[in-house]
Amino acid sequence: MQEFSVNPVLDNRLFVCDVEAREFGGRLYLYGTYGNDNSVFHVFSSDDLKNWIDHGVAFSVTDVKWIETKNLWAPDCVCVNGVYYFYYSIPSGEMGVAKSDTPFGPFVDLGKVNVNGIDPSVLIDDDGSAYVYWGQHDGVRVAKLKDNMTEIDENTISQPLTVKEHGMHEGSSVRKINGRYYYVYTDIHRRGRATCQGYSVSNNPLNGFEYKGIIVDSFACDPESWNNHGCIQQYKGQWYIFYHRATHAVYGWDNPRQLCIEKISFDENGDINEVLPTSSGINDYINASNIIQGCSACALTGSANIAKDEQSAHFLVVKNINSHNSIIYRYIKFNGENTVAINLKGHGQCRIDIYVDGKYHDFVSLTANMFFKNFKKSIKPIYGVCEIEFKFYGLFKDITFNQFNFNKE
Repeated sequence: MQEFSVNPVLDNRLFVCDVEAREFGGRLYLYGTYGNDNSVFHVFSSDDLKNWIDHGVAFSVTDVKWIETKNLWAPDCVCVNGVYYFYYSIPSGEMGVAKSDTPFGPFVDLGKVNVNGIDPSVLIDDDGSAYVYWGQHDGVRVAKLKDNMTEIDENTISQPLTVKEHGMHEGSSVRKINGRYYYVYTDIHRRGRATCQGYSVSNNPLNGFEYKGIIVDSFACDPESWNNHGCIQQYKGQWYIFYHRATHAVYGWDNPRQLCIEKISFDENGDINEVLPTSSGINDYINASNIIQGCSACALTGSANIAKDEQSAHFLVVKNINSHNSIIYRYIKFNGENTVAINLKGHGQCRIDIYVDGKYHDFVSLTANMFFKNFKKSIKPIYGVCEIEFKFYGLFKDITFNQFNFNKE
């Protein structure tokens, strides 16, 4: 069993995004777009949010009987009377539903839902009523599902959000908390980019939603992203925000995306406090002596980006680092560690300044070569739970940052 987990949550070779997290029978299940192969869905589950089981293929394009499609996107799953209903969307902009006797499938297709729109999210209300949310921009809609869970009551269709008032982009996800409906979605209020998860709240599942703000903003680690689709979910008494970060961001729209999780909290008014993206994820910190993967960076500047490297045991690294670029990790716990070991490769002379909670602390000078190598240096001791930033300077090229850790000597 793992003692801790970091962001991204799953194995570095798994690209799962657009996640809806649901608790069934004391386990947390993840339903998302499977970026490794968009023609199938995999379901993942955990009882501690650290160790995850991949239940394998739960549904495939070959299972879709009502239309021919090559890709499956952004699912959700709910349980009604012991039956698990699995909603999915396809590139044509249509929605289907399947069912299973288990939360991990396999799911048997029931056909098309009579709506047009992607990113389904289903809410089961306290009285057993079911609502489905779908669509993008000003085309977002909600309607009540009929008892068969496969059709909507078209007389109940409503537009719950708008681009102008709510910053709606896509990625609906709705939960009921203390009698109010919390609508989480991809929010474009900042920079006009779809890098945030924002939310609105109403006393009615169909309309009346008031914009409340941002829950998490992944722009600093993923400035080229076109969406940040996720959800909030409570598990074992703690609420979390599930979201994704893109990798290979400089390569465009086909970039893989990875699941991240942060703890969230509510203020006295029931509003969600915004959280920063972290490397430590559901933990309060990572111990400084642990090997910390470069790809767990939660903020990057300049040309630096997460990308694959077959020479790294971690598969993903930080690449394309140029002078004056920086990489940030939150949060790391120190107890007087006074050495740092940095593993990287590249060409040329490099100085790495180390900042602790935004203040300059020490530096490492090294000469990088074409193979990954450990560079170890004594530094001034560090104490406490801190944000660590590495800033790169010098005459070098093709620096690839693999991993690091701190120790006492």
